[in-house]
Amino acid sequence: MKQAKRIKRWRYYLRRFAYQIKILRVLQSISREKYDEKVSASLVYGFLSAVAVNFFFQPGHVYSSGATGLAQIISALSNHWFGFYIPISLTFYAINFPLMILAWYQIGHKFTILPLSQYP
Repeated sequence: MKQAKRIKRWRYYLRRFAYQIKILRVLQSISREKYDEKVSASLVYGFLSAVAVNFFFQPGHVYSSGATGLAQIISALSNHWFGFYIPISLTFYAINFPLMILAWYQIGHKFTILPLSQYP
């Protein structure tokens, strides 16, 4: 009984938070077919880029461009200079998180919400 109340309360606060930052309105404004198409393309892109980084770029010491390449460089430099390894995925998220917040407020909500589906 208490757990059911906790779940209801948690859902209420989550829905209230989502309403305040306009996620629900953005998701409702996107048609279901277009949303499915974009999410599936985003997931395929995320999977293929993860395969490329882990099996080709990182073992060959080849660096990609953009945020992924910057994450690779930071990871390699931390291992070389400081003696500890920072995973590429952690630095990739650390680089992209401020960019996503900036995109949410400056570019638009629809532009920001769809790329979020590629992050696991």
